[in-house]
Amino acid sequence: MNAVEFLAKPSAERFLLFMMDNIVAFNRPGYVDQSGIYGFTLEEQIKKVDLIGKTKDYYYFIGGGLKFGDRLFNAYWCHYAEGEIHAITLPGGVGNGTPDIMITARQDGCHFGVGSPAIDGSVRVAHANVQFERKAAEIIQRYQIKAEVGEDAKLWGPEGGGMIRVGGKVKASTFGIRRGNEWKFYSQVYDTTNTERYVLKGVYPIG
Repeated sequence: MNAVEFLAKPSAERFLLFMMDNIVAFNRPGYVDQSGIYGFTLEEQIKKVDLIGKTKDYYYFIGGGLKFGDRLFNAYWCHYAEGEIHAITLPGGVGNGTPDIMITARQDGCHFGVGSPAIDGSVRVAHANVQFERKAAEIIQRYQIKAEVGEDAKLWGPEGGGMIRVGGKVKASTFGIRRGNEWKFYSQVYDTTNTERYVLKGVYPIG
């Protein structure tokens, strides 16, 4: 599924398929300065990329510029800023007019955390960044997220899963989709060591 196909009929399930079929960098649009609901679009970037089982000549990044026929999709944005932690509570339920997609800035050293869902399906998530030596930063980020979303937080960061670093060149685009009353979270991990040829490592469930 390419960007034109996804934007023609955006949905949570189609976004998951899109993320499994393309490398997508989540960048913070300039007009976004806090967590909330925003309109996003996809912009094509020319670069050779290796996907699982196939090769393409482009990847995408999410931003606020109008591309592909000025089509936008709405999503929750869990904010990111250097040296800060940001969080947002995603509501449960379906058909309440709120987006079924959540995205956050791509990760290459920070942590993302998911709290336990409430009875109504709502869940709090957070993105933490600390500007310290790597090991110390990882410890502090984990502590900050647990303080924000709960001690039983599911964490995603550079010390595990597909995010194990390769010279600091492994990046992750982390996102959530709402199915009915339940949020599920995933992270697309890709290697940018070869600047001429990005490699998709996989799309991993969080938790």
